[in-house]
Amino acid sequence: MISGYIKVYSGETDYFIEQQKEALLKAGADRIIIDSVVQQDSEGVYQEQESSFIKTINSMSTEDSLIIYSLDRLGLFLSDIFSSIEKLTNKNINWQSLTEEINSKDKNYGSAFWYKLFKLLIQYEKSARSKSTVIGLNSAKKRGIKLGKPTIITEDIVEQIRKRIASGESHVSIISSLEMNKMTFYRTLKKFNIVKN
Repeated sequence: MISGYIKVYSGETDYFIEQQKEALLKAGADRIIIDSVVQQDSEGVYQEQESSFIKTINSMSTEDSLIIYSLDRLGLFLSDIFSSIEKLTNKNINWQSLTEEINSKDKNYGSAFWYKLFKLLIQYEKSARSKSTVIGLNSAKKRGIKLGKPTIITEDIVEQIRKRIASGESHVSIISSLEMNKMTFYRTLKKFNIVKN
């Protein structure tokens, strides 16, 4: 049995998932297993929900093989990738990564493989950092956190905030129109002692 394994990360399109499916089936996968979405929790830690990877490995025998589209399907971080490879190796399961052209069945698999892998991981780490950043930014946007450079608080802005609060305008309205971070807004109120008369 050859299993094609896909781990889906937040922000990835259906098109990319289908692209992976096609590549895995073309490479000889008898079945496709799609793992649950990897998301960022409220503390900024990435969590896998109902991971199928362990279940997939446990259901496989030494005669089975696992195919992935690329190394990042084994984990978002390098430690996760090595942990996944270790699990596959401990069960003597053959595995293949299409993008990096790594196949544990190759006669060169061994010292030559590890040399190639470490070389690839240098490039992968840069890509993973970028992906991690994108996931974090998307998560922040969903939580309503304003991104980008902080608003520079000038005397004009302070005076504008003072007048608008005095007129009874809501904080939410002012923050939104000034495109100001909520924490920056309230720090400004405290620093300049801006209160409604």
